[in-house]
Amino acid sequence: MSTIKISTRLGPSATHSIFRTILKALANPGRVLELDTPPEFPPAALLPLVLSDFTCTVALVGEGAAEAEVWLAAATGAIMAPPAMADQVVVLDPTAASPLLIEDLRRGTSLAPEEGARLALAVSELESGPLRLRLSGPGVRNHMDLALAGPSAAAFSALRRVNAAFPMGIDTWLFAPDGRIAALSRSTQIIVEDI
Repeated sequence: MSTIKISTRLGPSATHSIFRTILKALANPGRVLELDTPPEFPPAALLPLVLSDFTCTVALVGEGAAEAEVWLAAATGAIMAPPAMADQVVVLDPTAASPLLIEDLRRGTSLAPEEGARLALAVSELESGPLRLRLSGPGVRNHMDLALAGPSAAAFSALRRVNAAFPMGIDTWLFAPDGRIAALSRSTQIIVEDI
């Protein structure tokens, strides 16, 4: 990962565009969308960059997390927290997305599902790769397949278990290095297949 400039900020127009794309992705699970991502930003860090403020807790996991924490706290005012306590969890390194990490994230309650964590997960590839997710549920017509590379099949099996008690669960965004994203809402049903 390249060095992150702590002074770097997104302008209002870029922030608004990214915010809208992140919400559109969640409303259309599995659909791959394009972000205009400045090259100095780790793409997965864009989620808390546009959704966080001083009232939010954020955890960063994986290679480059310590440097990114300093930059993100300066840019947003967010409070850094352990993953199990964070409102938003950013996995900067696809291999750091362990089943244990995902299973420890906040899921909310049936009366307060909004207290479930939001997960930004870096992937190596979107629309190609050895892992296929078959998706169905709200926002998906019949079903669709999403191929990707990076995180393990076990990580997505853990996400499926975590989201089994809807409306509790975790909304998840997948961020590729080229700035493409896709989302898996907590209501999305996932079947994991290794190709």
